[in-house]
Amino acid sequence: MIELIKLNEIESVVEIFDDVKTGMNHKGINQWDFIYPNEKILEMDIIEGNAYGYYNKNEIIAYVSINESFDKEYETVNWHYIDNNPLIIHRLAVKSSAQGKGIAKKLISFVEDKAKFNGYKTIRLDAFSSNPNALGLYKSLGYRYAGDVNLRKGVFHCFEKILSK
Repeated sequence: MIELIKLNEIESVVEIFDDVKTGMNHKGINQWDFIYPNEKILEMDIIEGNAYGYYNKNEIIAYVSINESFDKEYETVNWHYIDNNPLIIHRLAVKSSAQGKGIAKKLISFVEDKAKFNGYKTIRLDAFSSNPNALGLYKSLGYRYAGDVNLRKGVFHCFEKILSK
């Protein structure tokens, strides 16, 4: 089940990200750290109504945030589709014990359905260039590479998907 995360669940969310950060570090993926994403960022996602959790038996095992905000670096990307109001995917994370079970795909499908329902025409996101699992996931789901941006941790590939009506 996927639903909005409540503020009283912030500790569970932080645990997911601590777990995912540890797993990525063991794989040599230096994408996330204590600066980003931190508890304050995750808390703001929840307060603003942008944070969704994938629940298994009342436990949050995956997280995604969606909104219309993007880094200024996105303005340098040669997007395939002109859209002044895309929906942006941020901070997709699946607890290590739940990875490889299609949960990330379910979260993205949920986001796409929600975007269509709310009239969005495109979804955009960035993925760390050294995170092969994330890159493969987005490509397999029909997201097109649009260019690179340089953020604090290095090069991130930008992707977009045009939503069918």
